[in-house]
Amino acid sequence: MNKSKNWLTGVLCLFVWMGLWKFILLPFLVKVFELNDSLALYNLTDLFGYLIGGFLFAFISIRIKKTSVNKKTTL
Repeated sequence: MNKSKNWLTGVLCLFVWMGLWKFILLPFLVKVFELNDSLALYNLTDLFGYLIGGFLFAFISIRIKKTSVNKKTTL
């Protein structure tokens, strides 16, 4: 059960990041840096956001796993 809880927490954080990226941060970057002119630059920025989300998901999953292992060893 703990293993699935770790994955669910990581996936939830990933969805939150993707929501923030797609609906708040990316439109802000497009407006500030005028990325509408270059579709390639827009796609590269969008891909960069997805990569950040993937690393965030991996970091959170590993961190939760280490925390749960530490709790098991101290009990």
